[in-house]
This record gives sequence, structure tokens and C-alpha cells, in this order.
Amino acid sequence: MARPPGEVVGFYSRVGGLFETWGRLVDSRARSRVQALCGVADGDAVLEVGVGAGSQLVESALASPSGRIVGVDLADGMIDETHRRLAAADITNAEVLRAGACDLPFVDDSFDVVYSIYVLDILPWDDIRRALSEFHRVLRPGGRLVLCHVTPGERPRHRLGDHLYGSGLPLTGNCRGIRVTSLLDELRFEQITREYSAQFLLPSEIVSSRAPSDQIGGSSQS
Repeated sequence: MARPPGEVVGFYSRVGGLFETWGRLVDSRARSRVQALCGVADGDAVLEVGVGAGSQLVESALASPSGRIVGVDLADGMIDETHRRLAAADITNAEVLRAGACDLPFVDDSFDVVYSIYVLDILPWDDIRRALSEFHRVLRPGGRLVLCHVTPGERPRHRLGDHLYGSGLPLTGNCRGIRVTSLLDELRFEQITREYSAQFLLPSEIVSSRAPSDQIGGSSQS
């Protein structure tokens, strides 16, 4: 069952130190695929929405040492963990802000790459479209958007997460299976591709797309 947003943020703040260990078990392959699809190059301005414990943000900063690298999250524990990880890697070209996916504190057309990993699947249904509109708004024309989130299992053994979510147990981190390609199409994203991945019985949807090359001033639907 869905938990109140404040409770979800509190949960992720408390598990910041354990987040990477759990992630290596259930989603390391999906995260590696996201990094590859982002194709971050030196000089790119990159936004990660939902930094988690910060390992992905470190990779982005190393790939674009002269670019602008920004991460946002609402969980203070995750922000603290990301700051520690950036300091340990001696990363100086990245910053972390406290902000949510539905209200990004950036002007239109700010980033070449926006990506988000296991964030949309914890948002209330009504907020998913709003978040995607924000991603559209802050992307530059032709900019890359890569998303990864839990999706409904396409094989019987991959449907355990759906049952756990319905039980109210915290093992899924309040994630539930979603699909977003139709919303991206409605918002005029282009070159939309979808991949299905499962690791440790966790089914994930990995979606890559681009903002319209002719967009002006971000999404008119944000």
C-alpha cells in the first residue's frame, strides 16, 4: 500500500548508509545500463533526480569534469551520504540540492542530460506526469532523458514485488511497478526506447528518450 510522502522520505533518510549494499544486490545491472544510455561527455550539464547514496552522481562528475553536475533529493540522509561520497572521491564539480522531482529549482533548458533511478515508482500517480513535465522543461532541445524504475513483472517469478507492495512491508521501499512510455509520448519526447531488466527478481523498466530538438523554453505542458 502507498505510504504518505513524508513517511517515504523519512524511510530513505534512515537507510542512507545501507542503500548501496542493497542496490548492488538488486539493481546494479540496471544502474550500469542507465549510465551507458546517458552517454555523459565532458562539458555536459547533468542532473540526477533522486541521488540516493551518490554513486551515480560520482560517475557523472568523473565523465564530465568540466561540466555542471547537479543532484537533487528530498531525503536528508541520502544528501548527507552523497556529500560524503563526493568528498571521498575528491569531486569538486558536483553539487547536491534538497528538491523534489515535481518542483525542480532550475530555469528552462538547463541540462544536456537528466536521469532518474527508482524515483518515479515511489511518487503518487498524479505526480508522475508532473515530474516528467519538469524533466522536459529543464532539458535543452535534443537533451537526453534516461529513466529507470520498478515495472510490473513480465514473468511470474518477477511479480513478487507487486505482492510485497500490496502487503505494506518496507522491503520494496514503497516502489511499485509503473510504465511511462505513453506519458513520454504525450509530452512529445522523441526516440523513446524501452528495455526490461530483472535482477534478484526485481523487474525494472529502463527508458531512454530525447527532448524535442525544436522545443523552445521547455515543455508547454509543465
